[in-house]
Amino acid sequence: MYTKKRNLKKGLNEVYTIYKGRQVSLLKPINSSSRSFHGALKWILITAQCFGQIPVIGITKPDVKLFKFKWKSWRTFYCILNCTGAFFLTSTYVINVFVNGMDIFSSTSVAFHINTLAVTLLFLKLATQWPKLMYKWAEMEQSMKRYGWPPYLHIRLNVLTLIVLSIALVEYTIVKTNKFLISKKYKTNESIFEYYITITLYPHIFPYTKYAHWKGVILQIMNILLTFSWTFNDLFIMLISTGLAVRFQEITVRLRTLKSLKSTTIETWREIREDYNRLSQLTKTVDNALSYIILASFTNNLFFILAQLFNSLRPMKDTLEKVYFFFSFGFMIIRTVSVSIYGAWIYDESKEPTTILNSILSDTYNVEIKRFINQIKFDTVALSGKHFFYIRRGLILSMAGAIVTYELVLIQFNVNLLQEETSENGTITYS
Repeated sequence: MYTKKRNLKKGLNEVYTIYKGRQVSLLKPINSSSRSFHGALKWILITAQCFGQIPVIGITKPDVKLFKFKWKSWRTFYCILNCTGAFFLTSTYVINVFVNGMDIFSSTSVAFHINTLAVTLLFLKLATQWPKLMYKWAEMEQSMKRYGWPPYLHIRLNVLTLIVLSIALVEYTIVKTNKFLISKKYKTNESIFEYYITITLYPHIFPYTKYAHWKGVILQIMNILLTFSWTFNDLFIMLISTGLAVRFQEITVRLRTLKSLKSTTIETWREIREDYNRLSQLTKTVDNALSYIILASFTNNLFFILAQLFNSLRPMKDTLEKVYFFFSFGFMIIRTVSVSIYGAWIYDESKEPTTILNSILSDTYNVEIKRFINQIKFDTVALSGKHFFYIRRGLILSMAGAIVTYELVLIQFNVNLLQEETSENGTITYS
């Protein structure tokens, strides 16, 4: 086995090894715009900014040094305007609860708006940290460029985004269609849109202000923006988890290759251990930036699963309502499980090298391998909800047990609601 260098176009050098008669590349040239995590997220972040999230300047640039956050920019102004609208709607729902009281059904609207307001503010805070975070991510990619670019990562991220947002759009269309048909059925002298806004969607607002079409349009726009942030919260965690997990996968693949080689130096094992350490440090940096977002995601999902389960005990009026309930409840379950699995993917991949390292032959074993094993054994590399919990596979079972327990308590304290007839507000619609 021997190593060579050959000149490539644009002055790049590619280091490759001849092993068993085959040419194995150790250093692949990486295009800074497309073969980078920030490049793979480009169109996703552009979509998010259209809905007032993560107002960072320069996300289409190939160099992370060009990423900036400025308070005096139209992106930030749009995001703050979004936060202001979310705060207004949240305040109206909270005031309505204090005036008219609260039950499990009215609390869902309050919880939805509180969560979306919190998430929008948290993404604004993340935007201030995003340039620095992506710079550290780019440094990690630069140090690991000899591993190559994770196959189809950009396609995987875009397909995941397309699937999640498409399902969310279908859900949103179903619920709005249901409410529109209700408005069409019960309207009197008002137009359908006026009845839809003043009676069906926001009956607690218009007793205090006169209706105007421009007010209805603004409220609908705000509802769309908040619904997007409600879905994007979970999606963003899955995207970040994918970007980190595939990098840990590359280290595992590299370890399998080294294990098969008959002669390896201690410097080689030190390099891969240092790569793992840099990736672990990046994961902890990402966790510090995303902890509150993760906590908001799991809190929101847990609450709405409980609310939907309770709502399932009540009779439903028509077919469309049943379709919406089963579609929405299924989507909520899939979202919660997906966030847990994608988040746990990081932890699983960070522990995978242990099996390989423990099976290395004694004549190859050295002090760097021992250090590597100890680091993996005693270090927890995972995303967390502000360290209240770590996202591992066992979290799904813990949540399932908690849901059963809390649902029984919820039924016990709200058994009188189950005896009432189904009302127009009986269906949980998150808006």
